[in-house]
Amino acid sequence: MSAKHLSSTKHYRKLGDTPRWNDLLIWVLSFAQRLLYPESTCASCNAPLDTSEELFNLNSPNLYCTRNRSPDHLSLRCVDKTCHRKFQSLADLKKHFKQTFWHASFNCAIPGCGVPLPKWQTKYHFLHDHKGVKYHCAQCGTGFNTIRQLDGHGKDTMHSAYVCRYPECGSESTRSGEMNRHHLSHKQSVPRHPCPHCRKYRGDNGFKRKDHLRQHIRNYHHIDVDAQDPDTDKSAGHPCTFEGCDKTDFETEKLMKIHLKKEHPSPYQCSYPGCHRIGTNGWMRERDMVKHMKKNHEV
Repeated sequence: MSAKHLSSTKHYRKLGDTPRWNDLLIWVLSFAQRLLYPESTCASCNAPLDTSEELFNLNSPNLYCTRNRSPDHLSLRCVDKTCHRKFQSLADLKKHFKQTFWHASFNCAIPGCGVPLPKWQTKYHFLHDHKGVKYHCAQCGTGFNTIRQLDGHGKDTMHSAYVCRYPECGSESTRSGEMNRHHLSHKQSVPRHPCPHCRKYRGDNGFKRKDHLRQHIRNYHHIDVDAQDPDTDKSAGHPCTFEGCDKTDFETEKLMKIHLKKEHPSPYQCSYPGCHRIGTNGWMRERDMVKHMKKNHEV
């Protein structure tokens, strides 16, 4: 499959028919994640590997042996024919990959390629062999050269540019950062945050993200989270009021509002067809939107 063909498709598909890459959107793979661990079984016991975290744009994804997750169980290995050293985590294998420089520990993850790549060859391979590959909007299919351009498209058009591919999830987002934070909720090794006010969300049912716990306490129990949470630093500043945003360190309310208007969709947007006052170009106050509609669209 050529790079030209890839640039016109909406989805990445891994070589072969391994189900973990089926229907995986092209934007999920950042530069570091265009490398794929080529084996699907444990290096120590041949049990299947849990590869679910490779679906997500996480800072520290890992692969797990489905039979044994003890720290001394080495489930991964360098597949270079001159090495075959074993490792406990994907992070350890990546460190080895960077240090050895010439070991082909990973394969190119772009469909139809699958070339084993050493560290020294990786950048050249992607820049010259796959330079036509683009990042595609999940809603309209428009392709972009960079994640930043796709983020801008999502904010300007309010398109759901990113869709979570975790089974039975389907959460959508206009920006990659929001989707990255959402992906953490599917990461198996994330510690849970139990609700101190009800029994339903405790133990394994606790929240994987603390901002979700705070939203639950605020919205369901109607409790002032900042006043009740002993871990909250009262001097940390003003938290963003946009649901799902975890930024809490704004020194002033004015800086928080600047962030709110710049980074999140405005609460009031022009509904007139073709008008550019949508997304982050809307208004924080309803009366400003009404004034615009009357002046520019006679509505």
